[in-house]
Amino acid sequence: MQYYIKPMLSDELSRPFDNKEWLFEYNHGGYRAISVITDQKVNIYSFKKQSFNQDFPLLEKELSSISSDVVLDGEIVMLNEEGKPDFQKLINYKQNPHLQIRYYIFDLLLFEGRSLLQTPLIKRKYLLEEIFQGNFKYLKYNNFVIEDGCDIYKSAIKAELEGITAKKMESYYHPGKISPDWLKIGKNISKEVYICGFTKPSVKNKQIGSIIAGFKENNSFSYSGHIVAGLDNLYNQQLYTQLIPLVTDESPFETEIKSKNDIVWVHPVIKCEVKYLDITKNHLMRQPVFLSVKNEINLKTYNEQY
Repeated sequence: MQYYIKPMLSDELSRPFDNKEWLFEYNHGGYRAISVITDQKVNIYSFKKQSFNQDFPLLEKELSSISSDVVLDGEIVMLNEEGKPDFQKLINYKQNPHLQIRYYIFDLLLFEGRSLLQTPLIKRKYLLEEIFQGNFKYLKYNNFVIEDGCDIYKSAIKAELEGITAKKMESYYHPGKISPDWLKIGKNISKEVYICGFTKPSVKNKQIGSIIAGFKENNSFSYSGHIVAGLDNLYNQQLYTQLIPLVTDESPFETEIKSKNDIVWVHPVIKCEVKYLDITKNHLMRQPVFLSVKNEINLKTYNEQY
């Protein structure tokens, strides 16, 4: 029996839709988790294959009560004092032992040693539902609706969830790959931020690894996150050409910014539009995606100013 399967990934879509060949389910805004249960021994893995067993012992204990040998896919969520999923609480879960944990399970990848990767999603869903007929406290079967994507999206936003995922009912599971058969439809929050620098890339065909973004308030800049998504090769090269004349030795931030790759600072005069899920309590954008540059710089005016 295979002990770990890389999670399948969703493509993105900006708007919900209705389609009778698709099913739709809630995104709760948690940690992606793959659970392997064999001989009632449990291993819970993070998206990057790190063990979650010691982090979430209540989940490990309840998963061990499942008698079948299975591999499950889902997301771990922490509920705040209002009973709503709270990603910030989840990040600091060790400081919040009084809050409730949930594991919303939405897919079944192996059952009794038999791979279900080439089994249509809708059949995997119904088999998964049968497994979760029992009385579980922390494990939750992530239900779905067929066809009515617009309605479930509205209810997700009203419930202050991240959004929904649309999945083609006859689709197979493609480990570790982004597939158009799964479409993540999140809240459409966008904002203009300043480009304060960029990191050097780890791949040869790009000039920029990530954008270092900042919010401006009262003529000072606060770090708002690294932006990687949305920087395709065309935008990457165009943006690099605009940023090179703005390079400086000084960071615009008062606090030190840590990065795995070398940082190139630029004068923060170019703004870009970014979409993201929400803002954390540390004022960082969560899952930011670059959309476009919002202003062009007149280099003559810039050179006179700096």
